[in-house]
Amino acid sequence: DPSRIPTESENEMTIRNKLIAGAALGVAVLMSVSACSAPGGDGVEPTKGTVHVAAPMSGPLGDQSFMDSANEGFKRAMKDFNVDVQFIQAGSSDAPAWERNLTEASASGQNALIVTGTTQISSTLEKVAAQFPDQQYLLLDSGSVAPNVAGISFAQNESAFLAGVLAALVTTNPQDFPRATGSKKVGLTGGVDIPVIRDYIDGFEQGVHAVDPSIQIDIRFTDDFGNAQKGYDVATAQFADGADVVYQ
Repeated sequence: DPSRIPTESENEMTIRNKLIAGAALGVAVLMSVSACSAPGGDGVEPTKGTVHVAAPMSGPLGDQSFMDSANEGFKRAMKDFNVDVQFIQAGSSDAPAWERNLTEASASGQNALIVTGTTQISSTLEKVAAQFPDQQYLLLDSGSVAPNVAGISFAQNESAFLAGVLAALVTTNPQDFPRATGSKKVGLTGGVDIPVIRDYIDGFEQGVHAVDPSIQIDIRFTDDFGNAQKGYDVATAQFADGADVVYQ
């Protein structure tokens, strides 16, 4: 129903709530089966009932998106449950750091649960999880990769479909959207060409063509999730080539 297209803030809120729910749910489930954690690395017994969680993630805070919304979930878990969460940042393309952080968190022996994400880190986690079969892991944005890993994946193609519908309505209705030219061309800028991003692309394409199959879709990649300048350059080029909307 084109008359009930969620606003950008509503879409962001939906994704944010899913991530928050994923992090908080994992902690809540763990709380129901764990009365206390193992002694800390300094040999001091932690407060009875406290659950220690480590979150070595595949990116840094400050993106105002995936990592920050996941961290909001950890903060909520710390507020609502007797849990202590250590968020561990890393570069968005620093695979050696991902493995090092996962290994150190696992080897410490004091984390009842290790939460990580996104899908890029799944192969690294598969390797580390095999070395620590008694450690429990929660993996955001991916399916399970080992018996001791619980994977949480999302239907990102559905939100991308809505974005595609909106983009199509913008480029086909310039009288209602002053910045549109009516070019019947839209763009999509992807970070890295991986399956989860392809799922976004599939949903976006279907949403666009559900409105008008003749609309052209310009798809390009920056090959880097963390380089804002590349994102700017690619999107600017797409606008220069006639795209009325660029979905990132």
